[in-house]
Amino acid sequence: MIEEEIISALKRAGVDYALSLPCARTKRLVSLAGTFDMVNLSREEEGVGIGAGLWMGGKKPVMLIQSSGIGN
Repeated sequence: MIEEEIISALKRAGVDYALSLPCARTKRLVSLAGTFDMVNLSREEEGVGIGAGLWMGGKKPVMLIQSSGIGN
């Protein structure tokens, strides 16, 4: 499945944090991302701030959200 391929690619890229916004479309991907340290979000912009802080702290985060909220 594509979700397993995405998780493998993220691991190869050195991602260590997954920031996720609950959504039916990304449910399977988020469930497989449990190997990363997880941060559950309530809004997309919250993830940008947390992700920036993690990156400045030497971590490598990824946001797992559906595209309909990307304009937020």
